Amino acid sequence: MNSPNLAEFPGKTNPPAKKKKQKRYPFGSAYFFSVPNKFYDGGYAARLTPAGIARYSTLLRISNYCYGKRMLMMPATEMQLQDGLTPRTARRVYAKMKLLGLIEIRIKDGLPAEILLIHPDDWPNLSGKRPHLERDSSGNPHCVLR
Repeated sequence: MNSPNLAEFPGKTNPPAKKKKQKRYPFGSAYFFSVPNKFYDGGYAARLTPAGIARYSTLLRISNYCYGKRMLMMPATEMQLQDGLTPRTARRVYAKMKLLGLIEIRIKDGLPAEILLIHPDDWPNLSGKRPHLERDSSGNPHCVLR
């Protein structure tokens, strides 16, 4: 059965077109679960302190909340409320993440004004041994440096 043309009926209008649902991935084409995999398998987590992992997780969370924006502009006081890092610790963490190639920072008045999350495909390959999970002969997982 054909649906009636609503233009023939006075006072009736066609329903509005549905909006395309906006994705919340900060890295567009990369699925969100691949970010922690690359973060751990690439050896980045082993080179960061727990504070660094907390701050990077907070940055991903804020990016997800902002519908996938990779350029984040949030005052340091609000960031501190999110993950509890003091400004001195946050400064050290940002320096380490920038050194590892995870973020880029734009400084304004001596404070980070904008933080750009780098796409995982653009992260540099780290040299040295990295932790990998393997199973032993009994099937139990254990960490091996390769």
